[in-house]
Amino acid sequence: SEEDVKLAYETRADEFITPELRSVRQMVFTNEEDATAAAAKIADASMFNDVAAETLNWTESDVNLGEVAQNDLDVNFGKAVFGATIGDLVGPVQTAFGYNLAVVDNISEGGQKTLEDVRADIESSLRTEQAFRDLFDKVNAVEDSLGAGATLSEAAAGVEVDVQLVSGISRNGQTIDGTPYTGPAESLTSDSAFLAEAWVLEIDETSVIIEAGIDNYFVIRPVAETEARARELSEVTERAMNDWKREQAVEAARVKAVAALEDADATFSDIAETSKFQRNGAGLDDEAAGIIAQAAFSRNAGESGLVETGNATLVVKTMSVHAADAEKVADFVGNLATNFDQLVKDDIGTALAIHLSDKHGLQTYPEAVRQILVTQGN
Repeated sequence: SEEDVKLAYETRADEFITPELRSVRQMVFTNEEDATAAAAKIADASMFNDVAAETLNWTESDVNLGEVAQNDLDVNFGKAVFGATIGDLVGPVQTAFGYNLAVVDNISEGGQKTLEDVRADIESSLRTEQAFRDLFDKVNAVEDSLGAGATLSEAAAGVEVDVQLVSGISRNGQTIDGTPYTGPAESLTSDSAFLAEAWVLEIDETSVIIEAGIDNYFVIRPVAETEARARELSEVTERAMNDWKREQAVEAARVKAVAALEDADATFSDIAETSKFQRNGAGLDDEAAGIIAQAAFSRNAGESGLVETGNATLVVKTMSVHAADAEKVADFVGNLATNFDQLVKDDIGTALAIHLSDKHGLQTYPEAVRQILVTQGN
């Protein structure tokens, strides 16, 4: 209802507030004298990074705090930064990390979204919450009915749910022909909890309610079991014939491929070369690109060999080998190193934040932790 939507908006008002964000660069000094001396060298914001490099040996990455909210920063430092305008030099400001200098490069205004801005999200959320309540009501009703001695059919009828019969399924969720089961409740029949419960229960024993995911529950009662047995040929004639034909076709293809390989020059005399492709198969338009690329890269130029994909036997000849583009390799290695460094920094920051929170029972702020790391690292 409209009343529900308005109440949810008022209750969750904090979620719809976007804080003001500022892009900030900073320097941190251990004493006020050094911070003041550095500040004197900064005539305008464009000199900030150069002074940081000169006085602290900091890189651009060390200086850049990125986009932060006021609560991400030390209290005093946050007040000073968020009281400044773009390009102003802030500080020195004493914080728990030392004496900070900063400059604001950009300001993203905050604000609060209106009810109309978030109405669709709130309505969707309320419907989902109500659906979960309805689901849990049904689960509890079934549980109460079964506990009172009702049959599975009676408990299901009480919440207007149908009982579905799953038949001819093995303990690994397959049919007698070794294919995945399809039919009633097939969305459950591949679930490990469903399959395990089906073979733990005795025949005609009803399970408790079992959760399969956050929004899926089931009750199961095995009603019959067929003993394992060897199947008669008459039952599997068609399948056996198809398997035999496939084996013969695969072998015939392999014999043909071996013959083609013996005279590779003639075989490839009128075969067009592929486009250049990479070791991982990128650039090769074939469903077996990875396997073909592996075979091609394991041979020298002019050498041929067989590649068996399971569905086909291919004759592959490596025609030429092209050196990697040095510039692209350098870019790749550079990006890899940068990403790796960032991952390490993030992991260290996360570990330190968790340690501080556990040790002192305090809430930690990622940017404050980063300030500690930068300060100690330099």
